[in-house]
Amino acid sequence: MDLYIPATVKIASPVWLYCGYDLEGDDLYSMKWYKNHVEFYRFLPSDNPPGQKYDLVGVYVDLKKSNQTHVYLTQTDLNTDGLYGCEVSTEAPSYRTVQAEKKMKIYVLPRENPAIEGLEPTYDIGDEVNVTCISSPSKPAAWLSWFINGKPVDPTSLMPYRYQRHQEGLQSTMLGLKFIVTFNHLKLGVMSLGCTATVSQEYYSRSGEIVIGGQFRTEAETYIPAETRPTLSTGKQEYKVGEIVEVNCSSPRDKTDKSVGLVRQ
Repeated sequence: MDLYIPATVKIASPVWLYCGYDLEGDDLYSMKWYKNHVEFYRFLPSDNPPGQKYDLVGVYVDLKKSNQTHVYLTQTDLNTDGLYGCEVSTEAPSYRTVQAEKKMKIYVLPRENPAIEGLEPTYDIGDEVNVTCISSPSKPAAWLSWFINGKPVDPTSLMPYRYQRHQEGLQSTMLGLKFIVTFNHLKLGVMSLGCTATVSQEYYSRSGEIVIGGQFRTEAETYIPAETRPTLSTGKQEYKVGEIVEVNCSSPRDKTDKSVGLVRQ
């Protein structure tokens, strides 16, 4: 017997179920479908019509598209989740019966990007960043990951929290991040914090990102002391298109060493 039941299905999506079999020359007596061992569809060639369905919560059978090998579910909801089985029986003289079953899980994706909470308005080098990433409700609970400047963070900086439970079995996930800001966290004076929530690689991967730029109170002198910076000087404050621009760049270490650049616009 060849049974196809999708392992994961996004909520509200339609589903095809397939039950293939080899009768080995016998005639088909019946083909029956079960969810959690409760029958919801049967196909008997001797009946008119041959296909019949039975009301079952979460199972939405389309009789016109269902037959002796396939069952079509027009939609899915959280009640569709369960164990699905197919049973095939043959006519006399063999009266053989074979069956198989598989689990189908219904996924509910978060409606919003994960949120980052706990950010301060500004940070200094040496300050502590203590933030939390919170996913929107989903089923199953989302798996969260933190990134700093696009790179995974040190696991020792993570603070996992318990799941938050919501109605209909949905869950939210929270993952904290705590670290001290250093020069290595800055790229051209900015730092990005990203949080990715993944419910299923097949269906969902989305991230929320916060770019901290211009929020660091660290002044430029922290990086380049004023006494060691080169200085620029020019003969005019304004130039017109087509004029020659003369600029002098002086190094404090050698005031006599100057370079002149000519730029034509």
